[in-house]
Amino acid sequence: GGGESLIYALIAHVRGDHADRAEQAVWALANIAAAGIELRDILLDAGGIPVLMSHLYAAEARGAEFAALPGVYIAGDLWPSHWSRRAAVGLATLCGGADPQPEWELTCNTLPLWGQLLTMVDEHVVATAVRALASLSEGSLERVRAITDTEGLMEQLGELIRAVVNTTMAASDEERARATVTHKGAHPVLTGALVIVRNVCTANCLSVACADSCVQCVIDADILPLLLHQLYHDDIYVRSCTCAIVANILAGSNAQIRAVLRVDQTSAAVSIGRFI
Repeated sequence: GGGESLIYALIAHVRGDHADRAEQAVWALANIAAAGIELRDILLDAGGIPVLMSHLYAAEARGAEFAALPGVYIAGDLWPSHWSRRAAVGLATLCGGADPQPEWELTCNTLPLWGQLLTMVDEHVVATAVRALASLSEGSLERVRAITDTEGLMEQLGELIRAVVNTTMAASDEERARATVTHKGAHPVLTGALVIVRNVCTANCLSVACADSCVQCVIDADILPLLLHQLYHDDIYVRSCTCAIVANILAGSNAQIRAVLRVDQTSAAVSIGRFI
């Protein structure tokens, strides 16, 4: 049909050597992915995920090489930083966010790339990566296990939460008032990151042998001190999500329970009593 023909033509432009046309094609594909399940699935069947992944890898490689410049000329075209944003949004839309979710076999290979994008300077790309991982980590133990088995991902997530928390603590009241917030009143990167951790820790609610190892990845990534700090957060959604995470960890092994209590027994007890 016409839809398939257009999608394949756009994919050919993304793969082409003309940077400006590739960028416009990526933007078009991102809009198609968001237009509904039927079009999303056509794009998935056409190989949309590997195409957008390749584009993102190329964009980030160029961005790292020319980080000090506002843009870099490639084959006569300017390569601005927002190109990564559009490809990331398109890829995130293909990976989830709609019911039914795409086939896991089509989306699971994106996990290392999303982990890499968590370290980006561009907070729009980081927020998109967090949103994608929150969707990809939800629904089954297979998904949770894939998240924790992706090398470095939990550590990168911990560093991201730490950076957001430290930045928020260092900011003045005026700066915090100007900060980007979600409709829930909290930073979208923080709320998204907490959702990922919550999804991972729900493994403790499942009576399976590997559940403890999934939750242990959260502990090993040194995320616990950051989580307990969020029990004091001004936003009720952040507090609720954090309480759910702590409760799920405490449903685990005796060693995991002791790990929670060792972090800061006094502040944890006071926080839970104050906000639950």
